[in-house]
Amino acid sequence: MKQFNHVKRGQALLFVFFLLLMVGILAGALAVVCEAEIKTRSLERDGLIAFYLAQAGIEGAKIELINNPSWDPNLGTFYNLPLLGIEWGCAIDVISVGGQQRDIICRGGKRKSTVIPWSGTEELEIERRIKVRVQGIGAPPASQVPWTWQEI
Repeated sequence: MKQFNHVKRGQALLFVFFLLLMVGILAGALAVVCEAEIKTRSLERDGLIAFYLAQAGIEGAKIELINNPSWDPNLGTFYNLPLLGIEWGCAIDVISVGGQQRDIICRGGKRKSTVIPWSGTEELEIERRIKVRVQGIGAPPASQVPWTWQEI
């Protein structure tokens, strides 16, 4: 009878070890999935911030062009917006297409390094680009056409 109890105890011990192993594997898998989900959500949030910054840059450039049709921001213009201790901003480029048309390209994003000065051509860690063709620059306000933009 005592041998029978030892066998039961051994089986129970093996079952507990197996159960702990399964719980450990599931907890590890859950941790990996949660970490990936957090990273994905963070990148989505950063992409949305970059997109809104690019939109704001486009709108600011349109206002500048209305007030001064010969305005050229130089590609190196980077408007810094320190959000959450990170250097966010947008770089604007205006290209004359001919006549009263201009292409405005704005890159909104987060810089990889805040130590070196902005060159305007450096790669951003998070980046969204928007391009818009503006018509009727320098024309009377009545002849201006509505502007639309597209993300590139």
